[in-house]
Parts: sequence; C-alpha cells; structure tokens
Amino acid sequence: MLDFNAQSAHALKTSVEASIYCNAEAAPVAYRMMAAIIDTAIGLAGVGVFVATFHLAGYEFAWTKQTGWALGAATLLISLLYRILFSLGGGDTIGLGLTRLRLVNFDGRPANRRERLYRLAGGIVSTSAIAMGLAWALVEEEHLTWHDLMSKTFPTLRQTD
Repeated sequence: MLDFNAQSAHALKTSVEASIYCNAEAAPVAYRMMAAIIDTAIGLAGVGVFVATFHLAGYEFAWTKQTGWALGAATLLISLLYRILFSLGGGDTIGLGLTRLRLVNFDGRPANRRERLYRLAGGIVSTSAIAMGLAWALVEEEHLTWHDLMSKTFPTLRQTD
C-alpha cells in the first residue's frame, strides 16, 4: 500500500531526506549483480551463436588481436541493443525476471519507457566512470547507484502473491 501523504516512506539513519517515496526497498546488491551478469551473458551468448554459425557454415575463424576487439565490440553492441529493446518495450529484462526483481520509480509505480531509457543512459555513465556509479550502491544509505538516482528508478524484489 502506498502512502503519498507521508513525508518520507521510510526513515533513514541520517537526517538526510529519503530519495525513495514509496515503501519498497532497493533490491540487495547481490541480486542486482546477478541480474546484470545474466543480462551480460545473453550478449555473450549472442556472439557465441554468431561464431558457431560462422564455423558451422564452413568458414575459418582466425583468432587475432583484431578479431578479439571486434568480438568485444560486438558483445557490447548486442548487450546494448538487448537493453534498448527491453527499455523501448517497457518491460523488465530476462535477468531481472530470473532474479525475481522488478523496476519501479521512486513513487513505487512500474517504470515507464522514458524512465527506462534514462536508466540505460545513466547505466552507461555509471559503468564508464570506472564503475564508480555502481560501487556507489555499497556506500549510499538506500543502496542506490548513480543510474538509479539519475532515472529515479530502482530494482526491488517482486512481491509474491
């Protein structure tokens, strides 16, 4: 049940006002990391399928420094496109689903398409800054990352009925 009349939905240990206005808590960092690993593995699997198809078609694949960079770039591109598709579709990724997480905004409502795209852009900033935006969740009182704060969304545990 959401209480929008409360000044803060949950009390923090400090006198700083809470960012999250609903009663939902941010998912534990371990769950979030597992969801990210699953989603990244899907990008790696996409590259694996490409390489396997190339090999089964009878072509020789030369493992050089350039092909390593190309496969790395392809993995990043496939992972990015995967996340863009889920953001545009307004749904949670496979990693979030398998770890029983859902993405909500600070009001407790399911994140919309715009918030998901902001989150994706913020995630790029968080990881590009030597992953400092991700590590921020370890020291921040509500366990929010930079992209959580930028998009005003966060993953929380899915309620079971």
